[in-house]
Amino acid sequence: MNDKKELRCYFGSDRINGKNNTRPGVEQRVNKEFELAGRRFVIPSVYSCAAGLAVDVIMKVDASAYFAYMKKQENAALPADPVDELVMRGSDPLAFDYLLRVSVNGRELDPASGFGLSFIPCLEYDEEESEAIEALIAHYGLLPGGGFVFQRRYFRRSRRITDADELTAKLTELPYPVPGPEFSIEAKGQPIPFVDPLDGTERNIEAILENVMSNELRSLEDRGAIVGVMNSASLLYRVEPEPEKGGIALAGRVGKDVVSELRYPYSFLPKDQNGGRETENRRFASTGPYRTAGKLRWQILRYPEADSIDLTLLP
Repeated sequence: MNDKKELRCYFGSDRINGKNNTRPGVEQRVNKEFELAGRRFVIPSVYSCAAGLAVDVIMKVDASAYFAYMKKQENAALPADPVDELVMRGSDPLAFDYLLRVSVNGRELDPASGFGLSFIPCLEYDEEESEAIEALIAHYGLLPGGGFVFQRRYFRRSRRITDADELTAKLTELPYPVPGPEFSIEAKGQPIPFVDPLDGTERNIEAILENVMSNELRSLEDRGAIVGVMNSASLLYRVEPEPEKGGIALAGRVGKDVVSELRYPYSFLPKDQNGGRETENRRFASTGPYRTAGKLRWQILRYPEADSIDLTLLP
């Protein structure tokens, strides 16, 4: 095989065959194929490195579905709204966000970093991308006529994997939202009725405490001159009845602008990363700093239940 098509793993590198000061990891074939959230996956190999472990994950993509998606996008106006953009991303065949957790002998490893690349036949790639794609196809026996998304994730560990170690993984889908109605807080304890956009259930949001802070921005040349105001807001709220499946998040809006960081609900992350955001049925939402003038509104984002799968990779 041509050296350019060889596949090696250097812990922490951000590209295929990207050398660094470490020795390449020792490959252990896994060939674990499975389906998750309607997508086809394979974990072909793991690499035992001096600094930890690397796990390769490949999501297979139907090239015809990708071109159909692109054709549909060409005939539609690009959404200027961040919520609409997030919803649109959920239908992209190349987009799949997920959380990968790895454990050795029952002990979860700390994630370090990772990188990825995608391939669709008939598209053009630069020389480095083409060499990486060729290396993946040749090494893992992939069909050159099929598309895929490749992800390599690194996990820290103080010693290499041995034949006696049990290696398990959990892959969890991070689904995209179904947008719901918007509302404004007029008074503490105000009940806000809404119809759940996901399952049609009639629910109420109770505003426990809304806090909007404004900070004056002063000129660097003249500290006495006020050049603007920077705002931020937070909301403590309760949902009744609580949804049995999926999650709820709130996005802050001022005018047409979304002033919140759009992210997956904390309930989809492991409990040890929950950060205490949900306690006793109380939920917390916040915005980032914003300078847009106008009344703050909150938009309900309803997330479907996340699919996940537990895998035994070794032995």
